[in-house]
Amino acid sequence: MKNYKRFIALGLMSAVMVTTAACGGEAVKDMASSMKVESMKTSKADSLGYTFSEVSEKPEILKEFTKMDADYAAYLKSNPFSVLFLDEKMNITDETDVYSLPEKEDSTALYLYIKNDKVINAKLDAFNGEINTEGYTYDTLFYDYSNNMEKQAKEKDFPYDLENNKDDAEKELKAKFEGKGIDELQDFLKVYTPLRKYARKDTDKTLESYMIISEIGYTASKTINVIVKDNKIEKLYIDESYRPDNDPIEMLKAVTEKK
Repeated sequence: MKNYKRFIALGLMSAVMVTTAACGGEAVKDMASSMKVESMKTSKADSLGYTFSEVSEKPEILKEFTKMDADYAAYLKSNPFSVLFLDEKMNITDETDVYSLPEKEDSTALYLYIKNDKVINAKLDAFNGEINTEGYTYDTLFYDYSNNMEKQAKEKDFPYDLENNKDDAEKELKAKFEGKGIDELQDFLKVYTPLRKYARKDTDKTLESYMIISEIGYTASKTINVIVKDNKIEKLYIDESYRPDNDPIEMLKAVTEKK
């Protein structure tokens, strides 16, 4: 399970992420067996908490953490917004998953706090799109917004041919948006949340990836990637959504080292 999510963080297995997005909460059950194997390797000190298999089979056990009544099964059917905390070797040290009920006007969401592939805490609280990262030790933060994948821009509505004229499109988009506010690109795409975002403790720059969904399918899609500081785009480049040519974390490290 750790390797699965590590690959997602590196942007190397978007196809797996697409499957997760399509399946929603059912993906939790599909991955339960692999998580059981890894959970057997944890030490006695790590034995507190519940595996996803246990939580999916009996969602009401989350009340032990929240002390509140709720339809936990309904929350777990949705696809979560996730934040992964990565160390220098890109190992996942902590994770926070936020499950919302999109059909409800209530902003209350279910937060699951995960360590060593176990849910070690949970809470029901309002969600405004942000996660508190204070108190965590990490090198890189990976924000996974694949729960909003269907809201990404569609190839048929995009004015550039990224499949056949990628280089020309990239050149024009760089000229149009580098040095401009991120809001201008978002207005152009009509998309206000990226598919993925990366942040590091040693810089105030972030890297955001926006997907242009191909009519062929997710794995044939391209991403528009931007390095942002103070809401302004410093660098823009186009890459593949599946097996990208550029490691996003290394791209962010590179611009950090140039400071």
